[in-house]
Amino acid sequence: MSQSPQYFPGPEFAQRLHNEVVGPLLERFALELPYAAAWLLAGRHNALCLTEPVDPTPRPFRGGPFRVMAAERLSETPIARITDAEVLRVPPNLGGVDQVIASIDALENADRHHARRHWIGSGGS
Repeated sequence: MSQSPQYFPGPEFAQRLHNEVVGPLLERFALELPYAAAWLLAGRHNALCLTEPVDPTPRPFRGGPFRVMAAERLSETPIARITDAEVLRVPPNLGGVDQVIASIDALENADRHHARRHWIGSGGS
C-alpha cells in the first residue's frame, strides 16, 4: 500500500508558522492600526501646506507604554495662524470637554474636577 502524498504540513509546522510569522505580524498590525488614521490625517494636513508640517509620529501617553497621536498638534498649528477678529472671538475651548481635559485628571483629583466644571460652565474665561 502506497502512502498518499501529504498536502498539508503537520501541526508542528502550523504552530511554528504562527509563532514565527503570523503571530508577530498580527501583533504589529494590532499595535499600529490605531495610529493609521491619525497618521493619514496628519499627512492630509501637511499636504495642504497651510502651516509648517506636523510630525505624525505617535508619542508616549503620560510616560506609559501607550502611544497616542497627540492630535492637538493638528488643531493648534492652524489656529495659531488665524487673524480674522470675528473668528478669534470664538471661545478657544468650544467643543467637547475631552478637548480641554484628560479624563484621568478629572477622575484622580476632585478639586480639579470641580474647578474645571466651574471654568467650563463659565465659558472658559
